[in-house]
Amino acid sequence: MEPYGPQGTITVARALELPALRRGLPEVLTGADRLDRPVRWVHAGEAPNMAALLKGGELLLTTGHGLLGGRPAEQRAFVRGLAERDIAALVVELGPRLPALPAAVVDTAGSYGLPLVQLHREVPFVAVTEEIHTELVNEHYTLLRQAEEVHRRCTEVLLGGGGVPEVLRLFADFAGNPVFLQGADGRLLYAAGPRGGGAGAADPLQVWDGLRSCGLVGSVVTDIPGRDPGPGAVRARLTVLPVDAPLAPLHRIAAERAAGLLAVVLLQLAMVRSGQVSWEDVVQETLRSQGPTANIPLRYALEDLDTGEGVIPRGEPILLCIAAAGRDPDRHGEDADRFDVTRATRRDHLAFGFGAHHCLGRAMALLEATIALPALFDRFPRLALATPAEELVPLESFLSTGFQALPVLLEPA
Repeated sequence: MEPYGPQGTITVARALELPALRRGLPEVLTGADRLDRPVRWVHAGEAPNMAALLKGGELLLTTGHGLLGGRPAEQRAFVRGLAERDIAALVVELGPRLPALPAAVVDTAGSYGLPLVQLHREVPFVAVTEEIHTELVNEHYTLLRQAEEVHRRCTEVLLGGGGVPEVLRLFADFAGNPVFLQGADGRLLYAAGPRGGGAGAADPLQVWDGLRSCGLVGSVVTDIPGRDPGPGAVRARLTVLPVDAPLAPLHRIAAERAAGLLAVVLLQLAMVRSGQVSWEDVVQETLRSQGPTANIPLRYALEDLDTGEGVIPRGEPILLCIAAAGRDPDRHGEDADRFDVTRATRRDHLAFGFGAHHCLGRAMALLEATIALPALFDRFPRLALATPAEELVPLESFLSTGFQALPVLLEPA
């Protein structure tokens, strides 16, 4: 996945390129090197105390009436208040009453690095406001669509058998930056860096050790909720550090979506480790969602069989796709493809056959799995796949499911 660049905002430069402002023949007097500042909103007004009415990030439109007749000290105070409020830019429309901006205004804006723009032609401020606000709304909609695409891909990873490490790798590729998962106590659980970063790419663990306590500007930190309010309200934290590329609002939105998925995964793991659900539940849900046998060829109908959707004639060969039974939405619900250890129908599967053809080794197999799995995860609690789930090579078998190899990391970074 290609990392997304710093987007999700309308900059001052972009606003000046829009037709409504371009018709005013804009001239940038100061702050030309800061036209990449994001515009949060557009406001128009003439009050001398305008700064008190703003929150920061606005592009302020004015005809300069608040500057007329004022002394240089008052003009400097007016501009200083706007700069300290951290507005995106000040745009002043010149006219018969204000043919040129006072030197005190220009000098003060320059000293604060505030983008100051004068319009040489009259423009309707309502048209400027409408145009920029339309851009902002469209941009936000685009961000939501892109974040939804990341959420969809993370969901596919989980449905494909991946876990927390695979989701973090995908998100690191998307953000173009290292991603970290901390426990509620601050302990680092997992780390992942973007793939394809080259020989000079920073090692995620070195990045974490060097920058975790620095409060790096532009970082994205998202809480992963626990099951209950109170002390367990936060189960973990997802952190993205902007060491290779700047982060944008898009990355924050996508991180919040990913946190919701991670909460489900971590909740299931926590329920198992706390004893709320058993390891047998884990084994049964695994057998339901990904049983060891895919197909059984061939059986033959001893008599005409009415399935309710058609008749299988006597003597007709039958291919039994028993793995499909575990994903039947009529039996297991519309989310049958999702792994859920709390699923009420987790024991309703055909992994051990049925009836007269029920596997005689069923009890032994369940006993082995429910002893081996907790022992393995107690010994290696951070056990994770060493390769993305989508890169695992399935068995070349029509009968069995599984993979040719299952490389794991006992202590992942």
